Amino acid sequence: MIIYEFTVRNNHGMPFPLDMLRYGSCWPIDSVSVANMACSHQALAEAKSSGFKPVYTVKLHALAGPCAERWATMNWAIVGTVSKRTV
Repeated sequence: MIIYEFTVRNNHGMPFPLDMLRYGSCWPIDSVSVANMACSHQALAEAKSSGFKPVYTVKLHALAGPCAERWATMNWAIVGTVSKRTV
């Protein structure tokens, strides 16, 4: 089985699109990524009142290669390189 590893970053303070876990057959690599997913949702409410838009990165594993266009529609971008390994 091939597992892909990649990192995504939000644009314009957008919260992590949880549906992408299902659409992309992916899951967070570590607890830091899980925390960043959660914080991105909490920060959205704060950003509306303060105007501050924090940037979060989330590292993911996936069963298929990520689709940059689909992530872009959610205002998140793939950053760095996409790697794959056989398990």
